[in-house]
Amino acid sequence: MSMTSTKWSSESNSVDGIWTTTVKVAETFENPDGRTQTKTRTIELDGKPTKTEINAMVESTQEPQHSDYTKHTADEFKREAVREHNTLRQTHGVPPLSLAQDLCVLAQKWADYLIDNNKQGHSSNELGENLAEKSGHSPTLDYAVIETFGRCTETKKRELALEGRRSEDEIIWKNKKEMGIAKAKKDGRVVVVANYRPGGNFIGSYAKNVFPPKG
Repeated sequence: MSMTSTKWSSESNSVDGIWTTTVKVAETFENPDGRTQTKTRTIELDGKPTKTEINAMVESTQEPQHSDYTKHTADEFKREAVREHNTLRQTHGVPPLSLAQDLCVLAQKWADYLIDNNKQGHSSNELGENLAEKSGHSPTLDYAVIETFGRCTETKKRELALEGRRSEDEIIWKNKKEMGIAKAKKDGRVVVVANYRPGGNFIGSYAKNVFPPKG
């Protein structure tokens, strides 16, 4: 069954000056026999998001392309990733990150591309980006957040402290404000992509943005 169209409408309401938005989504799917089926769902959001923000949220909460990775699993993975990132950032004295759904959508598209085309490597976007992957024959093959970007090794921490030394680790860079993360699984391979905004990790800027752990 494949999705053929997605339509949504939104309504915002204010109670005591606090805005909430209800988004109603209708998704049409086509079965292998040619028959179509429309499913509806509702998303509750805080505030008055723009159309672009709502569209990103609708896309990010669609059922992932790979059937062995459910929406519940994807949402929990994102929440855990933000918690782990911010735990580490706190130990280095830098502000926490927030989860950006548009970055999650971008990360999911790249993760799906890498796994569907059996490729490796970073995307061409100008954001900060981390990649992780593993492969194997175990039926329980997966990636936990703590295995990917939740913890820096002591070696990595020392590398980050060296001015002018380029590292692939974006986690504790001071000026990062938002992150998005996604995972794709297929044919004995798991790929995780994390994006960070704004971009950074520039050579020559470590002293102002990367600090040793407190204590």
